[in-house]
Amino acid sequence: MLRTHRRRLRRRTLAAILAGVLLAAGLTPLAATAAPQAAVSQAVWQVDRLGSPVPDPTSILLVGAVAVRDAPGAKQRPYVFNVVDGELWLNWWNGDQWIWTGFGGVPSGSPIAKAVGAITVQNRSNGADYPYAFVSTADGHLWVNRWTGDRWLWQDLGFPFDGVRVGTPVGVLTVQQTPDGPQVPQTFVVGSDGNLWLHNWISGTGDWLNYGTPRTGTFDNLRDSRVVGVANLRTTTAAGPDRAQTFLLDRQGNLWRGADTGYSWAWTNHGLAPFPNAGATNGVGAVTMLGAPGEGTFPSAFVGNLSIMYALSWTGSEYKWTAQGGPGSVVYLRRTGAVAVADTRLVRQRPYVFTVDLEGGVIECNWFTPQQQWTWSAQEGTDALGIDPTAGVAVGIQDAPLLPQRPYVFYWSRQGPTQLMVNFRGLVP
Repeated sequence: MLRTHRRRLRRRTLAAILAGVLLAAGLTPLAATAAPQAAVSQAVWQVDRLGSPVPDPTSILLVGAVAVRDAPGAKQRPYVFNVVDGELWLNWWNGDQWIWTGFGGVPSGSPIAKAVGAITVQNRSNGADYPYAFVSTADGHLWVNRWTGDRWLWQDLGFPFDGVRVGTPVGVLTVQQTPDGPQVPQTFVVGSDGNLWLHNWISGTGDWLNYGTPRTGTFDNLRDSRVVGVANLRTTTAAGPDRAQTFLLDRQGNLWRGADTGYSWAWTNHGLAPFPNAGATNGVGAVTMLGAPGEGTFPSAFVGNLSIMYALSWTGSEYKWTAQGGPGSVVYLRRTGAVAVADTRLVRQRPYVFTVDLEGGVIECNWFTPQQQWTWSAQEGTDALGIDPTAGVAVGIQDAPLLPQRPYVFYWSRQGPTQLMVNFRGLVP
């Protein structure tokens, strides 16, 4: 207890020092100018315990969370994929209760090494959502466990190239050439050769494409903390094609964006966040915000630098850095889940970015309010003694086509017993 207290004091001291440096440099943390936290209602946020499929698990990986709609007009239901003691498990809401479903390990027998991500795929416009969960194995293969419509299927997607294995997962998303076209899964990884590789889904199997590296060695031995994420960009209108965007940090803290231009793959160095400290810069997450009718999409990439969060966001004409402030007590921001939610179909989605520090603690959320203001708030009821180092994943859920989406964030508690938790914005009483 004394050790934890000293850590908290150290974090507050470092946060205070950093705030002073920012003020001296002319950069005011956004949290200092935002609306007081007391003005933010937390009344409808809830925390539920979802248990564990095995007692006292020894190893956990959070793969991803998705929203599943069984048919047009149906309610969305949250599915969250986990690797528990080496086997893939799904915790899902059946409309009445949370259920654990196990899929075992991959058929090859190679141990699951890393979580890559989860998505839903619609094979046709306004069709059912088919969930897919991607993992990599110790032998460097990419695997997917997916719902085919009548069963769950493990599928080996191989490795990028002879002698090149899956190294660091970057993320997974679906792309469409038109809003009414089929959704195509795209999975991005950094290979053992330091290059970015894309697995593009084709006819139920797929093809590996080498997107290279900005310069030799940029992403060699890339740490998971230097991965920011993936997002989609539609530059003109909602009818345009999706263009995948990947966001990665190099050793110096520069944020690199790899992008599908429609003709080729291009790398852009967006440099250091406005207040750089390369040794303490890490990825927090990336989101794709759907625009209002007639608009395109608005991807954003979030990085943490000590106690301050920064966002690189598409404005509609360019990518621009903004300082997002910080919660104050967190010294080293890290990934806990990021999601964009829609209040109605007539307005742009709003992002929620969840984070904790390296020692865990209550989850902090940086979110864009309906009043168009970024606001930090602590997610009361989440683990004050710290969450599992695997951090968390987030998803937005819509209870009916005309209702607003609601954010959910999942994480594993390390306050005994170890179990999956959900923090979600419930329906207003």
